[in-house]
Amino acid sequence: PPTPSPAPPPPHPSPPAPPLRLSDPECYTQFQGHDYRGRQNVTSRGFDCQRWDAQAPHAHNFTPARYARHGVGRHNYCRAAGSFCAWCFTVHEGKPEWDCCDIGPPSEFCEILSLGAEGAPAAEEGAPWKAPAARLGLGVLAAGGLL
Repeated sequence: PPTPSPAPPPPHPSPPAPPLRLSDPECYTQFQGHDYRGRQNVTSRGFDCQRWDAQAPHAHNFTPARYARHGVGRHNYCRAAGSFCAWCFTVHEGKPEWDCCDIGPPSEFCEILSLGAEGAPAAEEGAPWKAPAARLGLGVLAAGGLL
């Protein structure tokens, strides 16, 4: 019989996304909320969210080092990391360990006030450089061109 193939290697950590500062921090445009960077930290069923950098009460692999590109960081805000909804682990000791969050409907566009430079700290942790106001939608329009 053929020998089974070895398991694929674990995913590499994703680098952090350049920080964006939006005129409305709750604004997002993607259907399942993959670009949501708001501050909702209570699930749709009323459970408080666990910090992503904490391993209690629920141990997990969704660490800021591995999922920074998905907005996972040193906070307890709902994110759509690897899922069909914005969600978080709960601080509830038992079930549910995680739950989806109600972040409202997506917008057609989100106004960007500033973009951060490569390697700059996240917008909530530092001051990104100033850029002309732009709009985020199907693409990012900044300084008169589509990025």
